[in-house]
Amino acid sequence: GGAGILSVTIPENAPALEMEQYYQWFITLQTGEDMTPSSPFVDAWIKRIERTDAIAQALVSDEALVTAELLAQSGIWYDASAILAALHQDGSSETATHWTELLTSVELGDLADAPLRFQETP
Repeated sequence: GGAGILSVTIPENAPALEMEQYYQWFITLQTGEDMTPSSPFVDAWIKRIERTDAIAQALVSDEALVTAELLAQSGIWYDASAILAALHQDGSSETATHWTELLTSVELGDLADAPLRFQETP
């Protein structure tokens, strides 16, 4: 459907990640009928970590921006970016500033104005 930032949802029945274990994920873009070794892809590493007091505080906050900020400060980038992306869909200038700051902090500032495409939950 065009260029943009794509949201991917992990299925509810996916196995739980083990604590303090690193995992590598891949997403491959299928541009033709079949995927090939030259198909474009992205990958990254994630690690499930123990809940700290700051994380626990973030998870009980009633304010999504506060939650995103506390998660980002704790290095939990995926969850922080998911919250900010959802808020960014509303189009407020305050959220747009936080979205741009987060992307810039991980050298992805060029994507701040890219359209957001949320995957339908299966």
